[in-house]
Amino acid sequence: YCEDCDALICKQCVVDTHQLHTYKLPTASLIERHRTRIEEVVEKLCGSLFEAQELQERVRGSLEAVEGSAVKVNSEISEAFDCLLRAAQGRCTALRQQLLESSVEHKKGLDGAKTECSMALVEIWRTVDFLEKAIARGTDIEVLQVKGQLYHRHQQQLQTWRQLADLPLPSLCSQAG
Repeated sequence: YCEDCDALICKQCVVDTHQLHTYKLPTASLIERHRTRIEEVVEKLCGSLFEAQELQERVRGSLEAVEGSAVKVNSEISEAFDCLLRAAQGRCTALRQQLLESSVEHKKGLDGAKTECSMALVEIWRTVDFLEKAIARGTDIEVLQVKGQLYHRHQQQLQTWRQLADLPLPSLCSQAG
């Protein structure tokens, strides 16, 4: 046993690496002293093991709490997402209905404008037809009478047509607001 290195050595080690060291045969007191040191180390390791087990138990408890919280949060997120989805679907339905209603109103407005334009065109065709007949078959006096009436009627008709042309078309966008 090399006392300088505090290690068990063989004959070869005595000659080679421990040649100048102090060494002797292991005695009962030496063995008892090492036994005591080993027991002290074992006691410390047992204490550390107990602390490690307690720490592991606390970590396990914390992990279970975190997993429980994660499940709860996941459930809350799912509920919030479902609620948001329902709200978005409801809003889409409401907007679709509003768009449908406003498009119906827009179509009615366009149909009314189309009817007024058609009536104005019919009136123009009648006027043109009458004037062509008056010019082609009428006497000089009839042409002069028509001219006076035509001028007055033409002025009224022009005003009506301008008013019709100046009417704004129903706008789909302005009704959707």
